[in-house]
Amino acid sequence: MKLRLCFAAAVLLPAALASTGFAQPRSGLIAPAIQFYFAPDESTPPLAAEYLRSHPGEGMRLVTIAPPNRTPRSEYYAIATSARSARGVCRFTVTQIFSHATEGAPTTWDRMPPTPTDYVQPPYAMGAAAPAPCPRQDDVSYVTLDQDITDAELIEITAFWKDMSSSQAKFDTASDLLPLILSQRIANLFDAFRMRVLTPSDRQPQLRALLRHTGQGYDLGFAEAPGEATSSFLTVAKSVSGYTVMNYQTYLR
Repeated sequence: MKLRLCFAAAVLLPAALASTGFAQPRSGLIAPAIQFYFAPDESTPPLAAEYLRSHPGEGMRLVTIAPPNRTPRSEYYAIATSARSARGVCRFTVTQIFSHATEGAPTTWDRMPPTPTDYVQPPYAMGAAAPAPCPRQDDVSYVTLDQDITDAELIEITAFWKDMSSSQAKFDTASDLLPLILSQRIANLFDAFRMRVLTPSDRQPQLRALLRHTGQGYDLGFAEAPGEATSSFLTVAKSVSGYTVMNYQTYLR
């Protein structure tokens, strides 16, 4: 499997990511500070507060990247309202936006960066199978979705992962082909991932992305803990007996 660098997130280094999920190597990159705002108050940065006042019901995701000895850079993402389907799946979209100030006029927002050659994140979808009302958009139950992932697929995959991660026996049954596929080095990293999944703690890997794998199957992206970027992926495929894990890759070393 070739890893697809993606945002999520949940979830991330936006300037280095593609639209279908979120991933970040553990070394050599600066982890961003990520904050969510849903109603303007005295703690809300002025630009975010101005946007929220003019877009009731939406949220703002502010990503601040501060490389050593360089000026911090802020990126703004509009969070749409969450809508719940008849099947009980809540979805919303996240879109990178840019502010444009004109003297004597209100600030305007659009998808055009100040420098036309700057990279702009494509909009991406978030979803969660959840009871009504939908969780707030910063809830950890939301995962980044490929645009064509259906409600049925999201429900089925999240149920599979919940079941697989519930016991050692179920985890090992679903991943019994991996010893025949992985190199020894990756197999050792997978064993460490397995132990973290099966050991109750505040650092258990969390499902953060559901991507359609090239050909058949899905890529499931995981963060090592709340507030961290996606760093590991399982590729799963469905057979008559259920889902089987076909590959594992990770940025962790």
